Amino acid sequence: MRETLKEHVKLSFKFLDFTSPKFNFTGRQSTYFTSLLDRLKIVTNMKATELQQPYQRTLRNHAIDWTYAGCTEKGFGIRNHQQLDDKAFQFSVSVNEHGRVAGALIDNTFYVVWLDPDHQVYD
Repeated sequence: MRETLKEHVKLSFKFLDFTSPKFNFTGRQSTYFTSLLDRLKIVTNMKATELQQPYQRTLRNHAIDWTYAGCTEKGFGIRNHQQLDDKAFQFSVSVNEHGRVAGALIDNTFYVVWLDPDHQVYD
């Protein structure tokens, strides 16, 4: 196991997509952003190995399967960064609302690509 997987998760917004009309978060209520920041705080207090654990009920974390019939996308579509598609991952913002955060977990860094408040990565 890589040593970085034993470290706390770091966040990167280097690839955050503000332009996608499908994964748009403008106009959201403050409760969305409060829940989002709370979830990001929880995730950054986890070790990468914990985040990668099979589906945790409250976190609803799992790899994104681009080939799954219910998946609406075929990848993130970021040129020269295929490794993001290969390591695609998501987790929920809260238990019953506010959708998901989609990105890539590479070593102990989670690269946020899409904020998916309407849960549109999957039908």
